[in-house]
Amino acid sequence: MSADTTAKRGPPFDPQLLIRQVLDMGADFPGPAEDILLSWILSLDRSLDPATAAQQVIDAYGLDIPAEHRATLRLRELILQTARFPDGSLQSPGTRRRGRRRAN
Repeated sequence: MSADTTAKRGPPFDPQLLIRQVLDMGADFPGPAEDILLSWILSLDRSLDPATAAQQVIDAYGLDIPAEHRATLRLRELILQTARFPDGSLQSPGTRRRGRRRAN
């Protein structure tokens, strides 16, 4: 059987069930939360705004995490931050950031 047929498929807001798995681990999740957040964002369909997905994670999973689960609390903090910044709030339409060259 190929890996694709055995992979878990979750809802669009958590397609690989990364967030669900971390929440299920609880205090056993060693971190780093930043790695999970990046993997989660990269797993999302390109048409789904990460802020929208983060809000759906919050709504679906609740994110009630005991204080002693420090790495999981960090992930919750990152998800909450992500939910506050929809794509449209990051840049004005038509603007583009360009890197500056350093003068030698």
